[in-house]
Amino acid sequence: MSPYPTFGSYKQPVPFKVESSPYYWWWYALALNVKRGEASTIGSDVLNDFGDMTYAGDRYLAFCNWWRKRVNTLDTRGEFLFAEPKTGQTVALVESEADAREALSDPQYLLLRIPLNMQRRHIDKRLNQILNSKVKPEHGRIIRSVKRSNARYSLSIPVVSASLKKCFDLYDAKQLALENGEAVSNFDLAKRARVRVVEREKDDEINTVANYRRTVSATVSRYISKAESMIESAGTGKFP
Repeated sequence: MSPYPTFGSYKQPVPFKVESSPYYWWWYALALNVKRGEASTIGSDVLNDFGDMTYAGDRYLAFCNWWRKRVNTLDTRGEFLFAEPKTGQTVALVESEADAREALSDPQYLLLRIPLNMQRRHIDKRLNQILNSKVKPEHGRIIRSVKRSNARYSLSIPVVSASLKKCFDLYDAKQLALENGEAVSNFDLAKRARVRVVEREKDDEINTVANYRRTVSATVSRYISKAESMIESAGTGKFP
C-alpha cells in the first residue's frame, strides 16, 4: 500500500537516505513550527493527524520512529497520512446501467462502445487509436501526479529533496547564529551550511568577487524565505 522509501536500519537510519524523502522535510518543517511554542501556527486538525512532533536527540531517528509508529490496526503514521487509498480499479466489462453511469461520471474512466459484429483487426485498430489519444504513454518509473492524489495529505507540487535540504540547512544555520547572538552575513551562512552557489554568467556584467558575494547573499535570502514559508504552510497541512 505504501510506495514510500524505507529509511535504513530502524535504530540507525542513514541521514542521506532519509533526507532524500520529501516527507522527511515535511515532518521537519512541522517540527520546527511546533518548536516555536506559543508562536506555533499549526492547526488543530493537522496536529491531531500528524501526532506528537516533538523530539530530542537524533532527528533522523526521531523521524523514522514517527513514520513507523502504528496509528491503527492497519496503518503506520506514514501510510495513514500519505498513502493513496486502495481503489480496486481494473479493466472490466461494464454489465449494468449503473456501472455505465458511474463510468461516464468519473473522469478517471473511459467508457467505450464496441460493435461485436466488427472484425477483430478493425476493433483493435480503433481501440489503439482511441487509447493513444486518451492515455499518455508511460516511460520509466511511473509516478502519480500530485494533482490526482487522494491521500489525506499530498505534496502541492513536485519537489527536489536536494533543494529542500539547502533551504532548511541555511535556515538552521541562521537560527543557530541568532541563538548564539552572532551577526553572520549570508555569505558566511552559506559556508557554514556548506551550500554552494553557482553564479550564472551575464554578458553585461563582469564576474567579480563583490558580484559573487551579492549573488550568494540574494540566493541565501531566497532559500531561507522558502524555508520559512514551508514551515508556515506545513502548519496548515500543505507542503511545500
